[in-house]
Amino acid sequence: MTRWEVLAPHLHEGVPVARAAAAAGVPLRTARRWLSAYRARGLEGLAPRCELDRAVVVADRAGVPTGDPAQDRPYLARLRHPRHLVL
Repeated sequence: MTRWEVLAPHLHEGVPVARAAAAAGVPLRTARRWLSAYRARGLEGLAPRCELDRAVVVADRAGVPTGDPAQDRPYLARLRHPRHLVL
């Protein structure tokens, strides 16, 4: 079931998002996150994002240069193991 198929009953028929998520077997928190992304960016917001995309967004907020996967590799490693993050 796609993210859109999970949200469609809520968006078109007014089904509570909790009920639509439960019917699809999706955690409510996940369905709410998808709904928020849809409202912010439309169907593009429902597209799955790869790990590097998420890292670039986080890195941009942190002021870390991004774009070259080889250059960002140490930064991505810290994202995967936040307890090892050295500030």
